[in-house]
Parts: sequence; C-alpha cells; structure tokens
Amino acid sequence: MPTGRDMGGAEARLPPDWINSLIAEAPVALAVFDGDARYVSASMGWQRRLGLDGVALIGQAAGTGLGDRPAGWVAAVAAAALGKAASGSDRVQSAPGGPDRLVFWKVWPVEAGRGLVAVSLSDSAETEDDQGIYHRYGSESIQDIASALGVGLLEHDFVTGATVLSDTYLKLLGISREGIPKTDAAWLDLLRVRDVEACRVARARALDPKGDGIFDLEVWPVVDGVERCMRVQSRVLFAGTGADRQPRHAIGLLVDRTEERQMVEALARSQRLEAVGRLAGMVAHDFNNILSVILGNLELALPKVADDGARNLLANAMEATLMGAGFNKRLLNLAGGHGGLPVRFHLDAHLGQTWDVYRRVLRDEILLQFQPGSEGAHIHADPAEIDAAILNLVVNARDAQPDGGRIVISTRQVGRLETLVTKEGGDPDGGFVRITVADDGPGIPPSIAARAGEPFFTTKPRGMGSGLGLASVIATAGRAGGTFRIETGPAGTKAIMVLPLCEGEDAPVVAQNSEVPLGDGETVLVVEDDPLVRETALQRLEALGYVVAEASNAQAALTHIASGAGVDLVFSDIILAGGPSGIELTTALRRENPRIAVLLTSGHASAAYRSDDEPADIPEILAKPYSLKDLAFAVRRCLSAAQRGSGRG
Repeated sequence: MPTGRDMGGAEARLPPDWINSLIAEAPVALAVFDGDARYVSASMGWQRRLGLDGVALIGQAAGTGLGDRPAGWVAAVAAAALGKAASGSDRVQSAPGGPDRLVFWKVWPVEAGRGLVAVSLSDSAETEDDQGIYHRYGSESIQDIASALGVGLLEHDFVTGATVLSDTYLKLLGISREGIPKTDAAWLDLLRVRDVEACRVARARALDPKGDGIFDLEVWPVVDGVERCMRVQSRVLFAGTGADRQPRHAIGLLVDRTEERQMVEALARSQRLEAVGRLAGMVAHDFNNILSVILGNLELALPKVADDGARNLLANAMEATLMGAGFNKRLLNLAGGHGGLPVRFHLDAHLGQTWDVYRRVLRDEILLQFQPGSEGAHIHADPAEIDAAILNLVVNARDAQPDGGRIVISTRQVGRLETLVTKEGGDPDGGFVRITVADDGPGIPPSIAARAGEPFFTTKPRGMGSGLGLASVIATAGRAGGTFRIETGPAGTKAIMVLPLCEGEDAPVVAQNSEVPLGDGETVLVVEDDPLVRETALQRLEALGYVVAEASNAQAALTHIASGAGVDLVFSDIILAGGPSGIELTTALRRENPRIAVLLTSGHASAAYRSDDEPADIPEILAKPYSLKDLAFAVRRCLSAAQRGSGRG
C-alpha cells in the first residue's frame, strides 16, 4: 500500500520532530536540506563522513565546513529542490589532516519546488539490481533508519510496476518474500482490513492526482497466531502537471502499534475503573445508610410479631437486605473503600471458622474440600474482605459446574512472588501464602479469561451475576499487598490469591456465639448526622440494654461530654456532615477523655475522609449495614478493651 511525496510544486513541509531526531542519531550518512540549501537535519554518520564532528550545522548552508574541497552534491541540492535527482562522487577528507577517500553521493527531492532535499553518502559504488528503486532514490539510508526503528518500508514504482519490501516489513507480517501477496484481494486478506470499502475509498483518494497522496489505515494481521494492531502510512509521488499528472512513485511505512494500543486500552480501562470506583463510593455510602435503617427496623419488629407467616415475611425481607448489603460490599471493594480495618490473623484457623459460610452457597451435588497447607501463616488484611473474596470465588466455581463436581480451597506458603507467578511451589519458608479455589469445570476460554476481571463483565445469565465479583477479588488482593490470577484449562480452573505474610501479634477475638451480649446500663452516645439512621441505632442499643444519648455531629458530641454527662462509649459515624469526621472526633476523645471507648461505623470508610492526624490505635469500624448481633458484640468488645486499658474489670 503505497506512499510517497508530491513532485508537482507543493509547499515545503519540514519533517516531524521525531524524524529529525531519528536522522540525527542515525549511523548512516544522511542529511536533509530545505529549499534554500540549508541544513534541516544531519546524522552522526554524515558528520563523521565529512569530518564535521562538533560543527553546528542546522540552519547553515550546504557547503558549511567543507572549505575548498569539491562537493558535487552541494550544487546538486539546488537542482533537487526543483525536482531533479542526481548522483556522483567526491574526494572527501575523513578528518582534519587525514587522507582523502572517494565517497559516492545521491541527492533526491523529498518535496518539490521550495521543498526538502535529502542527500546520502556511501563509500562504494552502487549497482543496479533488483533493489534498483532504492539505489535510484537513495533509499537504503531511509531503510536503515526504518529498520532500526522496527518500521517496515515499502516502495512502489508505478512506471515499471516494481515493488520492494524491506526485510522488516516482511518480518512484521510474518511472511517470506515468496509469500508476498500478488493481488489487492490477497493483501486485504493478509492485512485483515476491517472496513474493506473504506480502504478502497482511501486508496482511490491517495491515487487521485488532485489529492495530497496520503494513505493512512489501521490493519489487524495475525502473526504467529496472535492478532496485531498495525498502521499502514503511505504517500504517493506524482509526476507531470495538469491533465498529464500521474502517480509515479510511492513510499509506505508499516508500524506495529500493538503495544501502544494495549497501553491505550489499559489506560482507558483504568480510567473507567476509577470512575466506577468514585461512583461506587458515592452510591454505597447512602445505600448502606438506607439498608441500615431497613435492617434495623426489621430486626426490631421481628420479636414483636407472633404470626409465623408474618415472621417469615420479615425474615425474607431481612435476607434480601443482607443480599443488597453484599452487592454493595462488592461496589465498595471496587471503589477502594471497605468497612473494616486490616488486622493480623491466622489464615488456616480463620478459614476453618468460616467454613460453613462457603458450604451454605453450594448445592448437594457439589463437594467442597478444604486443604490447609499454611500452618503458622498469618496475613494482614480485613478478614471480612478475605471472606467475601473467597465466597465470590466459590460461587464462580459452583456456577462453572452446573451438573455437580468438586471445589477445593487450599492454602500454601510459597517463596518470592516473582517465582510464584511463573511456576508452582516455592520456598516453604518464603514470604507469601497462596489461597487457591479450584474447580473441575470445563475451563474458561482465553477471550473470556482476558476480560474476567473487568467491572460489570459477566457471562452469567441476566439476573445471576453483577460482573463485580472478580473485580472486587482483585481489589481485595491488591489492598492486602498481593496479586490475583486465573489458571484455566480443560481440566478445570484455579483462582489464586497471593498475599504477603506478616509478623506480630494476632488481633484479639471475641467469639460470636449464639448468646448475644447485653448491656448493663452503660451509656452509649450515638453520633450520626442522618436522623433515620441515628434513631434506628438508638432503638437497637436500647433493645440491647444500654442507656443512650444522641448528637448530630462531632462538636455536639464533645459539648455533651464536656457538660459532665456520663458516657461510657461513643458510637460515631465516620462521615459527618458540616464538621469534623468521626476519626477527628476519636483523636479529640483520646486526647481529652481517654477513658471513653469508641466504636466507629460507616457506609463507606474511604481513606479520603480520614484525617491526616488520625490516631495510631484507630478503633474498630463496624460496616453498615450491621446486624443487631454484630452491633452487640462490637459494643461489648470496645467496652471490654476500654475497661482493660483503664485497669477496671
């Protein structure tokens, strides 16, 4: 697909900056001059060949630095600016005081009239052979530059019909010289042009004597079984004027833009993910507040209803509310915010305690197995996030086996993360743990696996998948300092999270058995700016046996405490409208009233809402919506910790 330069009197155009830079670094002897025979570009090879190292040539006359030495190409530059190519030889001094040698030169017009002229120098005579187009137009220098760039070069002579392709052009397309297409149809098939009609229109326009000769097209050839994105950029040279003006010569470039295209697409996906994350955070906060009110009132209403049918209806509504909370949790994971804070915990022991949660989502024909293999391995993460991530992977493994099968959750300590990515096994004393959820399903096609982590991408039937599951798993692994990958094939699929191990003490755990801990008259100050959410929290705490007080913002809470009112625990939302946040309230309490316990809650505990001077021992955060049981245990944990810290109890 041809390109070239107009020979019919077009206005001069300077080459792009990248071409100037490329020429300047080229080892071949090549220079470009404007219509006034002044330097536009000159390569290092040119300066060495003429002994002009260190001479500032750009903007200088063609004969600069040559002294009395004869240079036939200098005179030929002026003629080439008018459209006349020439070639010859000169005696050239290689360096000051050095011997002369015979140098052959070629001068050819790059742009007509007052346009650009190129000159190349070589040490030996050129012969006419099957590469004659290059020799007549001095293009081997251009070919060297194009090859160094990894750019394919094509030249076509409309008079003789001869076409020459550089080795790089053939290599990019993965063909031999014997495999060069002989027809336009074969070219279209090789290049896999997606819009054939648009290609034909663009080609006709480039060959139109009244046009600019430019041809630019994106193509998608398959090379070694992989689709590549390439760009064909060409321009046609015309000879003659008026009715006699006809295409004479063309030069074309083939550029592989696959990596560039992949980077652009990756950036676009990243931007989409960032936008989705911001939206998710905004929606999730308000949605979780609404769910908190719904769940709280359903729980408060359930004990007051005697009719079994009505109780079942309330229980179903509560289950649906929790399902909505689970979906919102995925949105929050995608957004980069989460309800709890990371703690250090024993992975195998934790998975053993949460085993029933995974079994509940499976059908009877699915066998679930746990193979603990990371004895002593501790990780630093939000346990609820890890649970949600594994649950997502278990559900995916279940759906991949509609006729039944087996799911295996396993853990294993491994060595360096880089080693893990490329091969199995690793150093048992290494610094990472691998959590694998494997199934015996048919595997995932490569085209689907490549998109598996995209937000909202799902292959499940409508209503059975949100497309947020794997996206949230990837986000969870990333926040814990690890990675996630999928290994798939005919024998099944392995979803693998790799998390770093950590040292230190485990976080204290209060077992949440079936008996809900009740209050003993302690006073809880609820700080919440949403009236409905605040009222629901007050009613739930009263039902648990606590004395309650309320404040709509942090300043009101501090004023209430400063008045002398007894407060044992402050239960505050993190995001408070019109003033300090719950984190800042915690800082003030730790400074002025360290005896008071603090429990925080949020629909979206994003780092964006936290203070720069947040306390080092930030209190527990209870994610909205929370159940009455979760609230009871969280309040009891915080009160017990405060009593231990003050020496009471």
